[in-house]
Amino acid sequence: LYRRHAQSQIMALTGSALLVVRKSSKTRIDLYRRLRQEGCTLLCYEDSEDADFDCFDHWIIGDIFTNEAAFNTIVLATQHLGVKITGVVSYDEFGVCLASYLSERLQLPGLPRAMTEICRHKPRFRTFCEQNGISGPRHRTLSRVDDVDVVNLRFPAVFKPRAGAGSHFVRKVRDRGELREAMAWAHQTAPSLTAAPSTLPPP
Repeated sequence: LYRRHAQSQIMALTGSALLVVRKSSKTRIDLYRRLRQEGCTLLCYEDSEDADFDCFDHWIIGDIFTNEAAFNTIVLATQHLGVKITGVVSYDEFGVCLASYLSERLQLPGLPRAMTEICRHKPRFRTFCEQNGISGPRHRTLSRVDDVDVVNLRFPAVFKPRAGAGSHFVRKVRDRGELREAMAWAHQTAPSLTAAPSTLPPP
């Protein structure tokens, strides 16, 4: 039974065209190569090519931050290549929301866009958990550095950017001074991010 299922899965991949949104890390290269071996055409949507990823049949280069621009670029590119996309995936946390958006626009199976956006937006995700009886750490959302002096906080705390990923900009802060420094550093390095520190429970 397992062999039959595996064979049917391989047959389903043969002749398919999979759009990979953001290449992710090099640890994914073996997976991509395996997909190609099974007869799947792989296209990667990124902001630049990477010679180490020789596992992709085609690169589509474009805006990775604007959904509509990405969709238009991909439609034009696939028309030029004569390829019909049959699936959209992302193994990169920074590409999940865009992959969901593209799946919906291309009318293909995928993670619901509304849910991926909630999961990627920390304050919204914590609110969702609270509304659905899912326990989590107490938190406060700060939009400006000056908010540090206004909001009631307990320390130590964990500072996290609202829409960050891969633990980028995450810091442990022991007092308001360290929190202020972390927020100023994050805003200067990535101005588009709005910080959302999550406070640890008191000892």
